[in-house]
Amino acid sequence: MSRKLSAWPLVVVIIITFFSCQKGAQVPSEPENPIEVAKSYFESNVVNLKRDQLNQSNKFGFDVNPIWERAKVKKIQSYETVIVPLVYTSRISTSSNGGQTKRIFRSYPFLSIFRNKSGKMTAEVVYEILSDNNPKEVFDGNIVVTDWEGNIKRSFLYNNGKVSRTQVSKSDRSVINETVTCTVTDYYQDVYIGGVYQGTTYLYTKTMCIDDGGGAPGGGGPVGGGDPDYGGGSSPDDSNIAPVVDAPPGDKIVNIKDYIKCFNSSSGAKVTIYVEQPKPGTRATHNWMNPGHTFVSIEQTVNGQVIRRSLGFYPGQSVDPFANPSTASALVDNSTHEYNVNISVNATPTQLQNVLSIISNFRAVYNLNTYNCTNFGIDIANAIGLNVPSTKGSWPNGGGCNPGDFGEDIRKLPGASGISANAPLNTGSCN
Repeated sequence: MSRKLSAWPLVVVIIITFFSCQKGAQVPSEPENPIEVAKSYFESNVVNLKRDQLNQSNKFGFDVNPIWERAKVKKIQSYETVIVPLVYTSRISTSSNGGQTKRIFRSYPFLSIFRNKSGKMTAEVVYEILSDNNPKEVFDGNIVVTDWEGNIKRSFLYNNGKVSRTQVSKSDRSVINETVTCTVTDYYQDVYIGGVYQGTTYLYTKTMCIDDGGGAPGGGGPVGGGDPDYGGGSSPDDSNIAPVVDAPPGDKIVNIKDYIKCFNSSSGAKVTIYVEQPKPGTRATHNWMNPGHTFVSIEQTVNGQVIRRSLGFYPGQSVDPFANPSTASALVDNSTHEYNVNISVNATPTQLQNVLSIISNFRAVYNLNTYNCTNFGIDIANAIGLNVPSTKGSWPNGGGCNPGDFGEDIRKLPGASGISANAPLNTGSCN
């Protein structure tokens, strides 16, 4: 009996050793996914913060939604930063002349989530506002950084990669200071009721000032301060930027039948397809927000007089893939418009009749994804016997035929030219 009891301590030791080995053999847990950590922080601590009173001098912002499926991790200086594209819930337009003329706001903001120097999670909204002449090799434009509530934290101006301190404030149109250069911008937002566009409403006016050495008025903060510098002397990644097609830049053709009435449909004519590619020589669907353009011209000699008309298919108002991809269409005079690729065909009378029919009966709706300027150009190209494919590319929240792919398809055709130039002026008239 005593011999059996003496075996129990050994059994206990074996059991303890077994479980100790099991514990030591556990596989270490997988490291946390930084995007999931950032999303959890945002949804728990940030998203419900109020975004109102943006007309105040120290605020700047718009209604935006994050696109988490396009989030990525990026190293900015010493910060591991989660970058999340943001999209406007409604199209934003701007004006620098008191609302006399408006253009779409050329900025696609992003959400930046990182741990600051103290290890605290921080969320910022970054508006990278490209200048009209951004050189592409380096970032050129304005950067405004706010918190989720729209409070301005800091702002910069990059000119050919060189940074200047800026301030953003409530509008003061009488600002005069020898050391400060200011730009006053009015912001507007599209209004929809039941999905039907009703027009634009004024949001607020902001003044952005470049401090040339003597200080600047209003809110905002100086460059730096230990937080990420989002310009950094290099261009932002355009993979998350969607193309924007502005309302017609030229003269709308009010009466298309009157515009093309001088052509004799019983005779042949030279029809030219022009393509302005976003990035010449590539199939890129857009370059930052520029999607390029496709347009056509017809040239015919009638009674010894050269008749020439150029035109393109446009949205009646600006469109983008998120807020508003579709709108009523318009035809526009595209004489002198730039191009990178073109091809001309001597069309037969029958082919010319088909071209004129496509133009006269142009589609009433422009849709960035399903029928845009390139679809219109492809229809005319096929009407004159080119038989080009309807190659489709993609962009954030959409995709379709585009000048990048179409230009490369045209380049493959015999007789195509890849010389960059501007379309000739319209010529000729008739009663």
